[in-house]
Amino acid sequence: MSPVRVVIADRSQSVRAVLKRLIAQSPALEIVGEAADGGQLVEAVRCYGPDVIVTEFLHSGLDCDSSLGRTTGRCPTPVIVLTSRPDATSGHVAYWGSSSGVVEVLQKPQVPEAWNDLAPTLHALLQKVGVPTPVPAGEDLPVADPPIRSKLEYVAIGGSTGGPGAVVRLLREFGTGFSAGVAVVQHIADGFEHSFADWLTQELGADVRVAEPGEGLDPGVIRVGPVGSHLLIDRGGILRLDDVTPPRRGHRPSADVLFRSFLSVGADRVAAVVLSGMGDDGVAGMRALRDAGALTLAQDEASSAVYGMPKMAIQSGAADMVLTPTEMGRMLSRLMRGGSG
Repeated sequence: MSPVRVVIADRSQSVRAVLKRLIAQSPALEIVGEAADGGQLVEAVRCYGPDVIVTEFLHSGLDCDSSLGRTTGRCPTPVIVLTSRPDATSGHVAYWGSSSGVVEVLQKPQVPEAWNDLAPTLHALLQKVGVPTPVPAGEDLPVADPPIRSKLEYVAIGGSTGGPGAVVRLLREFGTGFSAGVAVVQHIADGFEHSFADWLTQELGADVRVAEPGEGLDPGVIRVGPVGSHLLIDRGGILRLDDVTPPRRGHRPSADVLFRSFLSVGADRVAAVVLSGMGDDGVAGMRALRDAGALTLAQDEASSAVYGMPKMAIQSGAADMVLTPTEMGRMLSRLMRGGSG
């Protein structure tokens, strides 16, 4: 198998040198181009047609922003963002929309020794997202609704690498004025959850915010779990945050914790969704919900940037159905209205 072809982009020559050293450690990876600014990045992508882009460039003030989106638009190239903790500009919402291929955001190490710690994660990500999976030509096949005992009132979503784009494709099918409350746990770098929520608001025209403790998960509300706290719901439909319980399988918030908490509201009113991502977060919680009568859905392989979490959900028997995000959204929208139609 040919190595995954990578273009790297960073203002700092020393950072680019470190990235080249780290990536060269894996024979499965090859750097084919590098860039020091937005214009160079666009040209490198046009020239080399990489399998993956690793970049620090984020916000709309950079000259590469719209051009990179157009360059990769016909066949989006997976983008891994490597950045310091965002401020008001570097974490801007435009970053999400302009780079439709963003699959992961990683923190840039602050001390030299931490770069070596990053290497295994970076190698695994590049190899996972750099091997293209054929995407279906269309998502227009009708999908039969499963039997559900009660009207759907809550949707719980867990995602990781490749999850943001899948979340938007799913939720876009709800339209406006939908009648369920939606809770989202997306594994994301610290500080980016707010720009992610802002982007969802912009894309969906819905009430999307990072969750606050004590607010209700009401119909038409979408809440995103904050980095550093587990997101839970109690039997009254009130959201809780837990920054005391340790991370589960390395994640806080954890989709497992979110899913299990929905047992308290009555599983037959809940749909749980596992989207693209590495690892198996959410699988155990989804299985508990399924056993209690919830509807459980996993993203299909062809539309997943990384077929890790969905695959584990399917293999473990936790998922009732395997669908594209668009198919999920259409089905769940019908179930909110009480069935097909």
